[in-house]
Amino acid sequence: MVGGGYGSGDPVTRGTDLAIYGVPLLILVAVLFVFFRSAEIQVSNGVLTRRNWLGLSRRYRLDAIGGIALRDVITPMARRDSRYAIVYDRQRRCRFKMIRDLWDPADIERLRRLLGGDPSVGTVSKAELAAEFPGSLPWAMRHVVLVTIPATLGLILGLVLLDEALHHS
Repeated sequence: MVGGGYGSGDPVTRGTDLAIYGVPLLILVAVLFVFFRSAEIQVSNGVLTRRNWLGLSRRYRLDAIGGIALRDVITPMARRDSRYAIVYDRQRRCRFKMIRDLWDPADIERLRRLLGGDPSVGTVSKAELAAEFPGSLPWAMRHVVLVTIPATLGLILGLVLLDEALHHS
């Protein structure tokens, strides 16, 4: 066959094509699936049940919950602050947080009236949020530079190795 067609090249080229086009497509489909799946919070029989975007459920006894706090977290170089509703326990540790922009404000207010907590919105830094509600920010969000530098170096190394494999095979 003159000029070849798909599948006419060596296995490394076909595998590389699949990796370059197929893997990002699969990641996009997975992200869309997770993004459009709805989270759910139910309160009944003295228990708050939270089902997250992945469909995993977690139960909290209402008598162990201290309340809900509304916080806008200052995010440098972002268009606007991150807006959270933090559900905390009686020791003020974060049990879970919700991005307020993804929830109906009436639902958050109804949950706040049920769980308790101050209705005012506070504006805080990431460090202040982590100090006020331990567990509210994962390690990677508190140490962005320590995550970004190795990730960037790893990406550059991966691209260099991929380039070497493609041009020296």
